[in-house]
Amino acid sequence: MAVPANVRLLVVDDDAEDRKLVKDWLNDATRVRFAVEEASEAEEGISKVEQGSFNVVLLDYRMPGKDGFWFLERLRELRLQVPVVIVTSHGDRSVQNRAFDLGVADYLEKGAFTAELLERACLYAIGLNERKTSNGSSPGVGALMEQLVALTRDSVKAQADTAQEIRELRRELTTGIKNVRDQVTAHGKDCAGGHAAIVTKVEEQNAPKGKWVLDWIAGHPMAALVIAIIALAVLLALGLAFTLLAEHITAEQIKAFQGKMEFPLPGGAEVFRTWS
Repeated sequence: MAVPANVRLLVVDDDAEDRKLVKDWLNDATRVRFAVEEASEAEEGISKVEQGSFNVVLLDYRMPGKDGFWFLERLRELRLQVPVVIVTSHGDRSVQNRAFDLGVADYLEKGAFTAELLERACLYAIGLNERKTSNGSSPGVGALMEQLVALTRDSVKAQADTAQEIRELRRELTTGIKNVRDQVTAHGKDCAGGHAAIVTKVEEQNAPKGKWVLDWIAGHPMAALVIAIIALAVLLALGLAFTLLAEHITAEQIKAFQGKMEFPLPGGAEVFRTWS
């Protein structure tokens, strides 16, 4: 039995964005036409499988409430024959092994597969289920399985290459973000230091002359007070001395200062300067 021209697929995932992405990818499939239906939780998915006939189920393992394992165990209990492709986290081998024990046909690592890998995995799951149910007696199953095995080998290799590229991109992105953060931190420190230096220089340039005197007085108030008192005492003493001197100068002494002084000049000329 060949793969049907129209494939009914049920995607069971609690993430609406992931469901939309799967639907968009499979709408662009080239080998067959996919009719995609959605379920946001495991119990709803089981109910839809019971009510309808699906060729394959794309199952997210990690969901709130009932997870992917519960879905697989429930399929087995109800004896529902539908191939399942499970989506797991990267490198979660224990989950993948447990899923195979519960009968999944294939698995994909979340965030590390493409539309091409998704289409191949679904076709592989359908072909494997056909082989199990028909025991290889249906015409065309052998050729179909050979084609699907070849596709699967390519799919596994492409998936591994894609996962490696994603890991390298994540590592480069993490390193780049760290470098940018370090540069921003260093630049911030340089800016802060430069700003402080500029402010200090501007303050020094705009500071009034003699500011050091005011700074010294502010730092030594007692010494400044003593110096002020001494200066005031000196000024008072000088004023008193001039007062006493003025009282002892007589009128005759003042007149004695009034006279004529002669200064000889070149050529024998004389200039008289009168003091008044």
